Amino acid sequence: SGDSFWTNFAAEPHKYLYESNGVRRGMWTLSWFLDLLGPELAEAAAANGLSREQYLEREAKGVSPGSDGLMTVLDWLAPASAPYRKGSMLGFDARHTRAHVYRSILEAIALSMKVHIDAMCTDLEFVPDSIVLSGGGSKSDLFMQIFADVFGVVARRSVASSASGASLGAAMLAASASGLFDSPEAASAAMSAPLQSFDPNLQNEALYRKMNQDVYQQIRAATDPLFERSFPLFN
Repeated sequence: SGDSFWTNFAAEPHKYLYESNGVRRGMWTLSWFLDLLGPELAEAAAANGLSREQYLEREAKGVSPGSDGLMTVLDWLAPASAPYRKGSMLGFDARHTRAHVYRSILEAIALSMKVHIDAMCTDLEFVPDSIVLSGGGSKSDLFMQIFADVFGVVARRSVASSASGASLGAAMLAASASGLFDSPEAASAAMSAPLQSFDPNLQNEALYRKMNQDVYQQIRAATDPLFERSFPLFN
């Protein structure tokens, strides 16, 4: 494969799994931020019968797409090729609240994935007409809508989003291999939960596309020289 993706053998014979460069410490960064907000947030969420994420998401839903210009770059874990890189949040002004930071991190995850998925799909000469999200982040309606808007296609998740996609896939293969089903496709059809869809907002998609191309993808070129000079001072 090229630099934009790598290839793994799929679970089914003669098929392959293509994996993009993805995100380094995406949802981890969100948990890091929630931890910074301390016990007051946790106590307020618990008093409302919500998780910390659900509590802050209620506030973040009122934040405009683009987080009023607050942009997060997810380099809390620097790549080996650029060990001087650091995570950054740019564009603060008096409008910004903790809800803006929360939404900005979600947007950074989606924007980073968009860049890497686009690079992979270009090399594979493939254009996706929808995306499917799994894992903890997919439980969030806001997260799902941001992905739909950033990618400009329908974003889907299993209605049983609490289930682990990897574990369920392994169970499907085991059911097929043991003869309970004639094929992995038959096992998948019988064991999969329905998918819930989130349609992209075309106005938001246009904003994210311009933000991504004109600004977001240019940030590291501007910050790398500064971080490279500061790195030997603090490491």
